Amino acid sequence: MKSRLISATFVQSIPEICTARGYNPAKLFDAVGLSIRGMSDPSACLKVDDCGHLLQLCAKELEEPHFGLLVGSALSPQMLGAFGLRLHYSQTIGDGLAFLEQHFRRVQQAADITLKQTGRTYILEISLLGDQIPGAPHLIETLLSMLVSWIRRCYRSSWEPIKVSLRSQCREKSADLKNYFGCPVISNSSFNGMEFTTESYNARLLHSDPALCSVLEHYLEHQVDLSQQIADLKIIVADAISGKLEDQTLRINTIAKELGFSPRTLQRRLDQENIKFSHLVRSVRHDTARRLLRLGTFAVSEVAFRTGYSDVSAFSRAFQRWEGVSPSQFR
Repeated sequence: MKSRLISATFVQSIPEICTARGYNPAKLFDAVGLSIRGMSDPSACLKVDDCGHLLQLCAKELEEPHFGLLVGSALSPQMLGAFGLRLHYSQTIGDGLAFLEQHFRRVQQAADITLKQTGRTYILEISLLGDQIPGAPHLIETLLSMLVSWIRRCYRSSWEPIKVSLRSQCREKSADLKNYFGCPVISNSSFNGMEFTTESYNARLLHSDPALCSVLEHYLEHQVDLSQQIADLKIIVADAISGKLEDQTLRINTIAKELGFSPRTLQRRLDQENIKFSHLVRSVRHDTARRLLRLGTFAVSEVAFRTGYSDVSAFSRAFQRWEGVSPSQFR
């Protein structure tokens, strides 16, 4: 099964947002097992669960219930690498959204985007791939606000959709959503997305360049293949780590032997893909701890042992950093 991934560039505005509000972004990234370095690398990918945990933690610490709105609206097309530039140089809004739909379907990332015409309007629907994704409302708000920001930058700053629909219940600061999107925001909807006019769909963008779009699409096809290679390597190594988690001093030598590599060869391959072995171990420990605690059949001490911790207090401190709650509270 392929990992559900999302481009790291979608969260690269987080450090600036956190810093502006007096928070150390590195600590927030570390708390969910992520490295702040490389977030601006267009080829880097994150597991969608890790991205959701990060958005969720930032929302809690900064007391911003719509943190995803801040993240998405701060993203410029240039910050999103070739993907963002392809949107930037689209001929029309419809051309950009059709590319977006095709690109997300090809890369099999964390979300599926569907564009359909209903009479005189169009509906863009965003569906997250997977159940119970942490921070799902923040991920949806990030994607929707990023798209609206792109249209306003490349078409008209006052552009507004007809309405925005969200599956989540917007209890806090719902006016923030309406003020940003400039239209009714329907919560508890049957889908996540937005509706806009046919006129908007056909609107020509300011920086239209079909020739450059073609070049960027060919480049992105190559990048997608490369990203999948990185994902496959992560899956292989993570699977090997999961079978050795009880080893409290797990080293790359052990995993290399398990996979039939020399330690040097495995380290070189990880370096080539900008994957840190220590971060991968921490991520597997985190995911395994969450899964075992959710099962409810193991004592906290047993979960600590199965995830490679020498004592319950060390495990509890680590879990508190990851989730913001103790293991007992989490379950």
